Amino acid sequence: MDFIRTITKCFDVDSTKLSARQEDVDFVRFIIENLSALEYKTQEEVLGVIRSAINVLSVAGMQMMEVLSPSDLMRQLGGPVEEQAVSTLEVMPTTTRTFEPFSMARASVILAMILLLKSYLKSTYGLSEEKCIKWVPGKKSAIGDKPAIRKIDRPLQWEKLPLATREILTPEDIKTQQDTFVQLWEADPVIAEPEEDIPMADV
Repeated sequence: MDFIRTITKCFDVDSTKLSARQEDVDFVRFIIENLSALEYKTQEEVLGVIRSAINVLSVAGMQMMEVLSPSDLMRQLGGPVEEQAVSTLEVMPTTTRTFEPFSMARASVILAMILLLKSYLKSTYGLSEEKCIKWVPGKKSAIGDKPAIRKIDRPLQWEKLPLATREILTPEDIKTQQDTFVQLWEADPVIAEPEEDIPMADV
C-alpha cells in the first residue's frame, strides 16, 4: 500500500490555483493508465487508489465545478441555485481569485482523468460508491481483505475525454474541455468530504 500512497500523490491539484502544465497532464495520464492496468491483489489496493481519487476530487474537483458550473454544483449539494454567468474565454473569477484559462483547462483534464479512473476501477472491480466512501484506510475490513477480481476485462479508454491525449491550443479547446468536465462530473459526482490522512496498513 505504500507504493499506492506514493504514486497517487501525483493526483494532487492545488485547489487554490487550479493550474497545470502540459507536462503535468502527460505524466498523470501515464500514471493513470498504469494504475488502471495494474494487477491488484486485494480490494484494499483498489480502494486505496479510489480513495486517493475521491480525496482530490472532493476538494479540487468541487472547486473546479464551482468555477465552471456553480448552479450544477449547488443542485448536487441540495442548495439554492443562483444564476451566475461564467466566461469561458476570459480569466476565470471566483471569490477573490482568478485563473488563467489554458492552465485551468489543463487542470480540469487532470481532474477528469482522475474521475474516469475512479469510475473505471469501480465498474471493473464491482465496487459501489457507498463501499468506496465507507472504506477506511488502514482499518482491517472484510471488503478490503477480499481478492481483487476483475469483473470487466477492458482497458481504460479516453473517448469520453479527447483532450487527455492532445494539447489544448485554442479557445474552442478550452470550451470543449470545460463542457466535457462538467458532463463527466454530473455523470459521477464526488461530494464526499476527504478523509484525514490515516496511515494505511501494509499488505
